[in-house]
Amino acid sequence: MFRISILAIAILSLASCSKTGNNSSNNGCATPTASSNSPVNMGSTINLSTPSVSGATYHWSGPQFLSTAQNPSIPGAVPGMAGNYYVHTSTGSCTSDSQAVNIVVANPVAETCSISNNTATIKDLASGKTSNLNLNTNCLYVTPTYQTTASDSAGTYGLVVNFATMPTKSGIYNIISTTVPGPYSVYITAQGIAQNRAYNATGGYAYVQFSGTSFSVSFCSIHFTSPIYTNSNLTVSANMVCQ
Repeated sequence: MFRISILAIAILSLASCSKTGNNSSNNGCATPTASSNSPVNMGSTINLSTPSVSGATYHWSGPQFLSTAQNPSIPGAVPGMAGNYYVHTSTGSCTSDSQAVNIVVANPVAETCSISNNTATIKDLASGKTSNLNLNTNCLYVTPTYQTTASDSAGTYGLVVNFATMPTKSGIYNIISTTVPGPYSVYITAQGIAQNRAYNATGGYAYVQFSGTSFSVSFCSIHFTSPIYTNSNLTVSANMVCQ
C-alpha cells in the first residue's frame, strides 16, 4: 500500500507540471508562442510578444538581451541585435519549454565618411568655421566604461567615445544622449578645449571596424550640442584607430 501511494503521488505531480507544447492551455507549463514585428529597419524598435498566461512570469533572452516583460520592446535596432530571441514562462514550480522567434534587422548602413585614420572634421555651426584635425588616439578602460579618446596636437578639440565594454568585433552602435552606454550603444562627448566648452552627441550611429589586432571607431556628420551654451553646436566626422 505504501508503494502504491508514492506512485500515485508521483504520477499526480508529473501530471500537474506536464509540458504540453504549443496549445491554448494557460496552465503555466504550456510552451508559449513567440511573435515579433521582424523584419525591422535599422534604427527602428524591435517588438517581441507572447500571449498572456495567468499568473506566469515571462523570461525573454536574446543577443545581449534579457527581459521579464511579457511584451518587451528594444529601441534602436542595429545588426548586432539580429538573431533568435527565446521566451519561456514559469508558474509556481512549473517552467515551460522555450520557443524562439528570429529577428532580422534590415537595411544596415555602414558609412565611412571617406575620412583618413586618426583624423576629424569639426564644424562650429555658430561661427561657420571648419577645423580639419590630425588626432592622437588612445583606448583604455576608464571605469565604468571603455573609452576611445582623441585630441589634436594643437589642443583645439578632444573627443571621447564611451563603450559599455571593449568592442570585440565589427559592428554598428547607436549613439545615445545618456551617459550609460549599453551593449549596442555608445555615448560620445567633444571638448572645445580652447573655449572650455563640453558638447554631447545627440544621435546617429558609430561604426567599429576591426583590422587584425586594431580597430577603428568612426562617425559621420554627427550633431553635438552644449548642455550649457544653447547656441553652441558642432557637426563632427571622425575616424579614431585603436592599436
